Amino acid sequence: MLFASGSNVSMPLEGLASSLVENMMSIDMGNDTPPCQDFGQFSTTMLDDSIIKLLADAAPYNQACVEESPSI
Repeated sequence: MLFASGSNVSMPLEGLASSLVENMMSIDMGNDTPPCQDFGQFSTTMLDDSIIKLLADAAPYNQACVEESPSI
């Protein structure tokens, strides 16, 4: 049986049973932050000068790699 290597799970190349995939996804989603504890609910849209400078300084590092994703 051949396996495709992933970050922390090895998946068989011929696929998995749908019940197994459903179980794996429910376990994975169980680790997500509940919406009531999402940081986005506590943030604001107001940006002071220091945040604008931080975003401008970080912008060159947050660009998509056109070699890896040529359709972007």
